[in-house]
Amino acid sequence: MQKAMEQQATAERLKRAMILEAEGKKEAMIREAEGKLEAAKKEAEAQIMLAEASAKAIEDIAVAVGDKELPALFLLGDRYVNAIQKLSASPNTKNFVLPADILGAVKGIAGRSM
Repeated sequence: MQKAMEQQATAERLKRAMILEAEGKKEAMIREAEGKLEAAKKEAEAQIMLAEASAKAIEDIAVAVGDKELPALFLLGDRYVNAIQKLSASPNTKNFVLPADILGAVKGIAGRSM
């Protein structure tokens, strides 16, 4: 009788331990998901802020220059040059191919027609 009671108590402790472990895993998964959601929201906010900053930069350049097309071309050219710099600085870069119309792109950035 005592052995049966001990087995029942052991089984009950095991059951509680398994339940606590399952609840802990569930809580960890929930917190991880909440963290990922919060990170995604922050990333979206950052993307919006970057887009607004780009729009403001285009607007400021347009006001300073008085042209509608040139500011957008300037920012596009600036990003193009920055992207090329990042690509060329990569340790994986062995060969670097520039587009055939690089001269036209540079002249476009400068606001000159070909």
